[in-house]
Amino acid sequence: MYCSPTPVQILVLFSVLTLCACGGTDLVAVSVDKVQRRNITEIVAAHGKLRPVTELKIQADVSGEIVELFVREGDSVKPGQLLLEINPDVLQSVTEAAEATLNSAEAQLEGARARLLQVRAQLERAEADYKRNKKLFEKKAISEAEYDAARANLETARAEMLAAEQSVKASQFAVEQARANLEQARRNLRRTRIFSPVGGIVSLLAREKGERVVGTVQMEGSEILRIADMREMQVVVDINENDVVRIRPGDSALVTVDAYPGRTFTGIVTQIANSPRSARSNPAQALSTADEVTSYEVKVQLLRSSYASLIDSSRGVRFPFRPGMSARVEIITGRALHALSVPIAAVTTREDTLESLTPKYQEYVFVRTGDVVRMRKVKTGIQDNRYIVILEGLQEGEEVVDGPFGAINRLLEDSTRIVVVPRDKLFSEKD
Repeated sequence: MYCSPTPVQILVLFSVLTLCACGGTDLVAVSVDKVQRRNITEIVAAHGKLRPVTELKIQADVSGEIVELFVREGDSVKPGQLLLEINPDVLQSVTEAAEATLNSAEAQLEGARARLLQVRAQLERAEADYKRNKKLFEKKAISEAEYDAARANLETARAEMLAAEQSVKASQFAVEQARANLEQARRNLRRTRIFSPVGGIVSLLAREKGERVVGTVQMEGSEILRIADMREMQVVVDINENDVVRIRPGDSALVTVDAYPGRTFTGIVTQIANSPRSARSNPAQALSTADEVTSYEVKVQLLRSSYASLIDSSRGVRFPFRPGMSARVEIITGRALHALSVPIAAVTTREDTLESLTPKYQEYVFVRTGDVVRMRKVKTGIQDNRYIVILEGLQEGEEVVDGPFGAINRLLEDSTRIVVVPRDKLFSEKD
């Protein structure tokens, strides 16, 4: 029940605020809060999109028109299932030409082998003639010219033998090359029929029947569809460089999905990128802009146990989440139980020039002592959305100034006189 202030309370508050506003006194109107022990949970929050943990892109290895498409988006597929066919006419012609080339090369090889047999027989006859004529020449039974002719025939037969052997080798190489070309042509022909390498759900259908696709060995082919394992989902978020250093694989997270308001799911950090988002999307320009905010991709896998109640097979709800749904994650990076803490607004940063020649900034709070404040250095720990842990510098039960912001950051100094005003009155007057 609302109780209106008494005339005396109104008069006191009006007098204090009037004195402060008119500069008639050095009193500064502030609000205070006690140093208390609280349970603090530090989080890193970010927005992202839901994606399957396992999602495989099916791309074209050969170019052509899609003449048959056997699946639709959302269909379940099994490993080895035929997904689509690309027009095989061109590759069929290439395969037939490669078969003809192989047959021709094999015929040439057989001809070279036959020629080798013929030349070998000629060489044997030339060797026999040479041996016989050599004996006759030694007995002076034939002339020197006849002996020289026999020897020349032998050398010619040997040369022809060597040439025939080389011809056989060349023909063998030609056959091997033609056979390899035929195997490549057949492999490309088989690639016109694309089968599913894994089981899952067709999560994206990027091409339709009748469309042309491009496939090359050197470059990435056209994406035709995607197959995803919808049983395992994850949220992919971008975390800035100041926060990503606090995240570790295995950290737990709370996940909310826009499609299911009022529900909170649990997850776990599974992967933290080592390179920034700019480098992953455009390596050539990753370091070109010094002022660009650097962020890193973090993946948070949803635990099936946290959304098991959403699965209703009787109604056909096997997979409650769809790729691309918007989600928010709160990654828990630290917990402090029963720790001394103060409101975050109570901690200010001031330049400290006393301890070293090089100015540096220290954290301070203003502790109330009667009607004055004492500026005290503190060491802080983790924080949540409202409170920050105090590791050193304060004791439980002490009162610290927690507002207004302008007074803590600019007006208050050591020994500044204050007047404590209820927080709702203080900020209503300021507004």
